[in-house]
Amino acid sequence: MAPNLADPDDCKHSRGDLKSARLPCGSAGEGLGEGQPIAADDIVAPSGRSAHRAVRASGFGQVQCARAMGLVYPRLTAGRQPVILHRVSRVGSGEDKVGKCTGVIAGLAAIMVSAASAFAADVEPMPASYDWSGAYIGLHAGYLWGKVDYDEPDFPDFSLNRKDDAFIGGVYLGFNHQMDSLVIGAEGDFGLGGVDIDNEEDDPDNTYSAFDSDWNAHIRGRLGLAMDRLLLFVAGGLAIADLEIDDTDDGFGDVRNTHLGWTIGGGAEFAISENLLVRAEYLYDDYGREGGEIQGPNAASDYDVDADLSASTVRVGISYIFSAE
Repeated sequence: MAPNLADPDDCKHSRGDLKSARLPCGSAGEGLGEGQPIAADDIVAPSGRSAHRAVRASGFGQVQCARAMGLVYPRLTAGRQPVILHRVSRVGSGEDKVGKCTGVIAGLAAIMVSAASAFAADVEPMPASYDWSGAYIGLHAGYLWGKVDYDEPDFPDFSLNRKDDAFIGGVYLGFNHQMDSLVIGAEGDFGLGGVDIDNEEDDPDNTYSAFDSDWNAHIRGRLGLAMDRLLLFVAGGLAIADLEIDDTDDGFGDVRNTHLGWTIGGGAEFAISENLLVRAEYLYDDYGREGGEIQGPNAASDYDVDADLSASTVRVGISYIFSAE
């Protein structure tokens, strides 16, 4: 015989099972009176709720394990108000099935926790705040816009300004020391490339002077503001480059000097991992003025020259930092 809802010995109802949702009524005539036993055919899911599929039962409470923790609702007689949703469980076999489902859920949870723990063990934990301290070495590449201001002191009114642009690339190394959010450091770099200006045969004033710079270098101090993995910095110091002044006329020579000047710039650097850094920066270099004497075919044709070299450079870099820890 099916249990009676009115009999507290047959069904358990707890205050915690009470839900706030109300259920739609069944159609007229398809219901039960008060105190009437519930048969298996009367256990239905509320219409319109695809998430609660209809349950199959061979008797009251004998629902599949997937529904043992769910809700079952009796149809109502015509004219009755919707009932408050209750969780109904059967003493005996229903509780056994609830226990089995609880065991399955607990087993799945244990597997998930174990898998998550194993994954976490393989992943290196990230520090709460990145530490920029340490020595580093890297590669840089960029583009340079250079200018040469040329003079011949024997002819005070004569001057020549020539410009050129070129790709540059090289290496750099340095070290950082972080104090709270302040980062100080020193860096040196060396790069290949620079201005390469041919003589201009159609120039009415000078058809013979050519200029060539093959390399440049910097020794700079850096001051930065660290914001976790982002470092904003300014840098300045010494700028060094070579420059050749060549007289292309037959019988004349050239003068090559190393220019020593100053540089200033700034940029941003980002730590993409614990040891790998990328950066972008701008440099302005004034390499200073240097001169010499161009030898001609004879002593009477020798003449003095000097030139000032400057450049603006945009470059990017990637480096490996050796952690201080």
